[in-house]
Amino acid sequence: MMTPVKPFEEQDIVEKCLIRAEIRRKIGRTKDGKPDRIAETCEQAAAEILKLRQHIVELEEEYDNLAEECLDEISAAVKQFGTYSYDDKGPGEVMGVDKLVRKFRELDVKAAAHSLRILGNSPRQDGRGERLASCIIGEMEDWDELFEQPGIPELY
Repeated sequence: MMTPVKPFEEQDIVEKCLIRAEIRRKIGRTKDGKPDRIAETCEQAAAEILKLRQHIVELEEEYDNLAEECLDEISAAVKQFGTYSYDDKGPGEVMGVDKLVRKFRELDVKAAAHSLRILGNSPRQDGRGERLASCIIGEMEDWDELFEQPGIPELY
């Protein structure tokens, strides 16, 4: 029995591939009696797309984790030095920004930009994430491709 089908416009590419594979399998084998290679290819493509989507989710969690780590570092710095010292001197003077910069440099440029945007737009820590993001970006002025990413010049 065939899977219920949504209207074509509502199907994503994975659904389209799987439905086409199912339709082709219903038609039967090729003239020479072999399994339909197009159906197999559609199923393989759908599986690969699902695998890549999961990989993207995992990478986004990793970027979110780096932004969270930065926000936790802000919390520790504020706790250790107080809000006045942190806000007056800035993250560059009261935090170990160098180790955070190294972590951002380990990412590819799009990942680093994504994580910096998360950090810079976070409402946590009373907006101090934006100031830390700006400081980190300032330490990476030599990374030209970073400044070409959406939202990065505005955070700097």
